[in-house]
Amino acid sequence: MCTTGAIVLSKDEYILFKNKDFGKKQFQDHLVLEEGLFGASGTETFAEQDVAKEVFSGLSIGANSHGLFGCDSHVSYEPVKAANYDKLVEVALRDAEDVDSAVAVLKEHVREKPTWAGNLVLTDGSKTARIEARGTELQVQIDLHSIVSTNHQFLFSSDNAEASASSSERLNSADKRLSKATSIDEVFALLASHDRGDTGVCNHQAELKTVYSYVLHSKNGIATLYVSNQQPCETDKYHALELPIGSNWNQTNVAEFQESYPN
Repeated sequence: MCTTGAIVLSKDEYILFKNKDFGKKQFQDHLVLEEGLFGASGTETFAEQDVAKEVFSGLSIGANSHGLFGCDSHVSYEPVKAANYDKLVEVALRDAEDVDSAVAVLKEHVREKPTWAGNLVLTDGSKTARIEARGTELQVQIDLHSIVSTNHQFLFSSDNAEASASSSERLNSADKRLSKATSIDEVFALLASHDRGDTGVCNHQAELKTVYSYVLHSKNGIATLYVSNQQPCETDKYHALELPIGSNWNQTNVAEFQESYPN
């Protein structure tokens, strides 16, 4: 399970964040780095028993050279014959330049290729969006300031709104904190928070714990990834890595990014 969100702090600064919560005790990100795109691959396998048969597809979180950031969180493996929702993040970042064009591209995509139920968060610096995807349908919520998401869907009918206590509590906690945030430091504090104990935004449950924490930050046109593969509440040492995409793309920057990335 994951907690995700985005906030526009000013006309020159915006953030997208994600805590990745898995059942696996050990997990290493698989990176996608291209001139126009950065991403950490999504996976179709979350549980501890799946560790020997990792199946990567799509992107769990990423950014493109137009300044569009995106990530997602799990809801369910239904419809059964549908595709991994991580593929939607990749479609948005490959085929869109901003939130509005991403929504249009995704609506067209799911008509032809139904998706497992998942929630996307997007931002382009002018607005934020929560997209609930299920089968061939999308529901979209736009906010000019901030948005959060966890592991249930409430934009569909009430029949689809059931949520675990953990998902509801994390959503409420993250939303309350983010609505008051005015700096990146408060986003780091959100990701490390335990307003609801072990099922806080920083997750310590035996069956699900935070294995990666990410903050994508754009300020004055410079995009930086802050990433940690430790529990956010147990470290203040995020690796700060300028994204080697767009005008920053060259083999030296790519090599330095890969070498510095925590795995």
